[in-house]
Amino acid sequence: MEETSNAKVIDDIDNIEVENINTAEDSSVKLPTGRELSLSETYPVSASEDTYYVLIAGGTASGKTTLLTLFYQLFLIGPRPKDLLFAGSRTLPAFVARAYNTWINSRRNEPSTPRTSRDQENSILHLRFKDTSTEKISNLLISDVSGEIFEHVIGNTHAAKEAFQFFNTVDQLVLLLDGEKLLEIKTRFAEIEQSIQLLQTFLGADILPKGLRITVAISKYDKLKEANEEEILQRVKECFTDQLPSLQSKLQYMNIAAMPTNLEILPIGYGVQDMLLNILQNNAQNSNDIFVINQHMKSQVNLFGWRR
Repeated sequence: MEETSNAKVIDDIDNIEVENINTAEDSSVKLPTGRELSLSETYPVSASEDTYYVLIAGGTASGKTTLLTLFYQLFLIGPRPKDLLFAGSRTLPAFVARAYNTWINSRRNEPSTPRTSRDQENSILHLRFKDTSTEKISNLLISDVSGEIFEHVIGNTHAAKEAFQFFNTVDQLVLLLDGEKLLEIKTRFAEIEQSIQLLQTFLGADILPKGLRITVAISKYDKLKEANEEEILQRVKECFTDQLPSLQSKLQYMNIAAMPTNLEILPIGYGVQDMLLNILQNNAQNSNDIFVINQHMKSQVNLFGWRR
């Protein structure tokens, strides 16, 4: 009788342990890896909170990755945008990897950011903000695409459709023109025309979303300002106006110097704060174009965000 009783106790203990293990497995939470996100991995973010998707476009070495990292570094080095707090990121290690060469710890003579590989698929980085004036939470998804890919698709609508199948999810396109190339007479025309032809290719491929906003941004603006060649900016506007009449209602222009070489001319992050606020505020005004998802719905079909 005693052996039978002991055996029953052992069986009960085993059952309890198994139940506890199963409960622990069921309640486990999968944490972000910190690496770049794929488009499918952004769904839990966009399905639960206001989310804006930005594509930064431009040629090789135009400053795309530097701008991308400055959206994050604004909250490290300041001045951060008024009423805006950093509220987390699912891709912090990915930001750090890109920003490291701009820090003193890297022991580099000049700040730089690594170039995005052409072989790298569309990589998305994530930032989360809180507006203290409204208590609103916003998420920013930023695509990091190699400049070589943009250069490759110019004039090829089929290649553009293949490379940018995700374009229907983009809220804002930031098109960078390299200020250093605009300064040089021998490269100025090619830099302007290449940017215009890229937009013409997107138009020809019919992949620009209806509600898309386009910011034409002059990067490395400190180079133009130091050389007193700011009238070049007017020339850029004239070219875009003449050759892209159908996009005029979507276009806006900004000057940025994310990592200027001469801090006596412009501070680090010049124009980046204004661009970030512009992205969040303008897209918030257009938020009626985005399907609002009921967070209480459990079906994965209902959680899939369809836009426009």
